[in-house]
Amino acid sequence: MKNRIIFVLLILCSIKVFGDIGVVRLAIYPDNSSGTQTLNFYANRDTLSSKTKIDLFFSNHGGIQLGKSFDSIVTSHFVFAPLSILNKGQMVLIHFRCLNKIDNWYEIIIDENSGKSLWIISNKDLKFYDWNSFFKNNLAAIAVIKNDSIIIKKMPNQLSENIDCKIRNCFLGKKVKGDWLYIKSYTEFCYMNGEYNGNIKAWLKYKENDKMLIKITDISELK
Repeated sequence: MKNRIIFVLLILCSIKVFGDIGVVRLAIYPDNSSGTQTLNFYANRDTLSSKTKIDLFFSNHGGIQLGKSFDSIVTSHFVFAPLSILNKGQMVLIHFRCLNKIDNWYEIIIDENSGKSLWIISNKDLKFYDWNSFFKNNLAAIAVIKNDSIIIKKMPNQLSENIDCKIRNCFLGKKVKGDWLYIKSYTEFCYMNGEYNGNIKAWLKYKENDKMLIKITDISELK
């Protein structure tokens, strides 16, 4: 009986929790001498494990190009496609969904298309938020990735009444409940793009089967 209990505990400890726990924001500042910055990601929580390097090349005109290299072919079959890459002029903000946090290590989704994850070690330019803290501390403009997948409701559940909304790319995320995000119209962003969707306050299905249905289009940290 004792051996059975130990066996079950070992199985439970080996099971990976499904879903993310929040957002990791990484601020990147271009090196003045070379105009590049290199990001290091690891297969495990060990700087000696297989390493993936992402090189960001900053042009004089504010453009960004990406390059990548690998210590192991095992880590090479993915696209660098985090939650968002935002060029803020003097810096670039990269947001990743975070799957796990252990000590000063974060397991992040580096490719939203495949769900590929790697580990990154904490540094002074990295900040972790749970989802509600992320939307509470940031002015985050969002857009729906696919219009045919959008679900906007009065309440955060599938059976709630639908909200009619024609414009799908100018909302502010405010708070999270499960896979639902409370949104409000982002008038400044809508007018800037020649669009307006009225005074919308509703719940948006932002994630389904651990796949993101939204993208971050702009962000400003609230003081």
